[in-house]
Parts: sequence; C-alpha cells; structure tokens
Amino acid sequence: MLVLGMARQNEILQADSMVIIHHAEGLAEKLTNVAKENDQVYKALAFLVSSSVYGALAMEVAGIAMGIAVNHGVNIPGAQPAMTQAPDMQALDPSLNGRVVA
Repeated sequence: MLVLGMARQNEILQADSMVIIHHAEGLAEKLTNVAKENDQVYKALAFLVSSSVYGALAMEVAGIAMGIAVNHGVNIPGAQPAMTQAPDMQALDPSLNGRVVA
C-alpha cells in the first residue's frame, strides 16, 4: 500500500500505510490474545493464514470491488477507475475468430 501511494504520489495513501505499519505489531499481538480466548477468531485467523490461496482471492476481489466502486462514483482516495471502456475481446483472444461471446 505504501509503495502504491508513493507510485501515485498520494500523500493520504502513504499516511494511511504508515498508520497501518506503525500499529501492525500491536494489532497482531492483540489478535493473538483474542484468538487464544475465542475459538471462532482462532479458526478464522488460522484459515486466512494457512490458506494463502483464499487470502489472495480475497485481495483480488477487493481490488475488483474498489475499481467498480470508483467507476460508480464512490470516492476512494488513491483508487482509480477499473476501466474506461469495454475491452476489444478479439484483440484479447484472437482464437475467437470474430465470434461474439457473452
């Protein structure tokens, strides 16, 4: 997130990143303490940490959701519209041979 903020020269995103970085260790410690007392929290954290494919999927879905939200006028600092026009499907997949896909 910090790198993204730097790349986009977005001071707000950079500042948000620094807040997260500053509090990450304390948050991890507190989550660990809660997980020791709450089995559901433990299971949720264990699932996210041990199942990296699910974490990756969640991040990808979040990125898509943010892009779509921005496309619909939601103001998310640092986010950019996902796409300004529909892609040329033939250029993306020449094997379509001019067929239209839905």
